[in-house]
Amino acid sequence: MNSSSFLLSKDVHPLYTKLNHELTTLLAKLHPEDWKRKVPSSNSTVLDLVLGLLEMDLKKLTEERDGGRWLISEKEEVQFLDFLVFKQNKWIRTNRTISPRILVGWMRWAGEQVIELGRMQCLNVGEMGHLPWFDSKVLLVSRTFLIGCEYVRRAMHQEWLRMALNKPSLKNSPLFFPVFDFLIRGVTHYWKGPFSDTGTTIKLVIEGMGGGTWVLRNGEDGWSVHLDQPIGKGSKIPKISLSPELAWKLLLRKDGEKLLSKFLQTRTSQRKAA
Repeated sequence: MNSSSFLLSKDVHPLYTKLNHELTTLLAKLHPEDWKRKVPSSNSTVLDLVLGLLEMDLKKLTEERDGGRWLISEKEEVQFLDFLVFKQNKWIRTNRTISPRILVGWMRWAGEQVIELGRMQCLNVGEMGHLPWFDSKVLLVSRTFLIGCEYVRRAMHQEWLRMALNKPSLKNSPLFFPVFDFLIRGVTHYWKGPFSDTGTTIKLVIEGMGGGTWVLRNGEDGWSVHLDQPIGKGSKIPKISLSPELAWKLLLRKDGEKLLSKFLQTRTSQRKAA
């Protein structure tokens, strides 16, 4: 499985600034008690989640833009992932007394800097294309993939914040399309149950402004995902239509494939009965 199979259908750069603006606007309007609310399925508060997001932005800027070092010693590098979690938790505990006004300002600044960093990284790849040994297409795919991952991470965290705060969801917004696109491309690689037979083809429709239509095919080399691909009239390709809320829940579940299969069987039975 390579990163190119996860490439998003659409460029996220035009959406990045809007997504960051939605986050900082949301945070700027919070009351003191809102920062203490619990995030669903987590022991974290809204404040903890926002501090975690800020820490990840500062880490990215320190390492990728400024050439700094986020780790402290070689010993800590051995237990890299555990150390990152420890470091972020320590950061959160240390900075819980920062005022919301300062925190929102830092989030706005850091978000803008990360967006600019991603833009410059892709431009730099293009400028190196004249070198005979440099495969700019491969690196550009890698950069695009990583920027897509970064966007999806931000959008998903913002959605969890909105759930904790009982604020309007982004799932019916064009800003959320890359999240659904990425989840669909990722989850199919782990389907080993009802849809695992070679030759299986499914048309998946997610309703709303954040959705779309995907055709999923399981070939000899694994799953391929195609957006808005025309299908001939009279096609018997099974179709699954989901609301944004239901798609969000199913695509994040480990047993999502089985649930989608049952959902498809139920809809098929209902059509036949009608």
